[in-house]
Amino acid sequence: MGLSIYIAPHQTWRSKTGRQTVKVHRIRSAPVDGGSEVRFEDKSGNIKTLNVCDFLEQFELVPAKQHKHGSNIKQVNTQEMKRLRDSRGWSYQQLAVVMCEHGHKVTRQALHLIEKGTNNASSETIEAMGRAFGVDPEVLEVPIAQ
Repeated sequence: MGLSIYIAPHQTWRSKTGRQTVKVHRIRSAPVDGGSEVRFEDKSGNIKTLNVCDFLEQFELVPAKQHKHGSNIKQVNTQEMKRLRDSRGWSYQQLAVVMCEHGHKVTRQALHLIEKGTNNASSETIEAMGRAFGVDPEVLEVPIAQ
């Protein structure tokens, strides 16, 4: 089995030497010939592009912050969250209302930051989002590397 790595816009990565932190801007996919690229911004605001393989050799994902309540924090598949929300024509506020109806209070601002990739989500938030969208919550989680 191969290793699965999920790189998403707005994720924060740090160099393996620990000297710099970068923020991913976008991923450009190409055929599986090593041609996919990651566009990112360094602390000085410089935009750079690297081949995905080179990027992964130089950088590692910054771990998610631990939730103050000790919940199990997970990285959200931001593209799937956006796709599900857009397919229903829901704003962040509408999603927050539906999630509240399913017993989980969350703000539209928090949902925006989760979808943007700035914040991760508790397993409870992902489960409530799955109920709101009517999907298995696992589709909203970033797959764990095997």
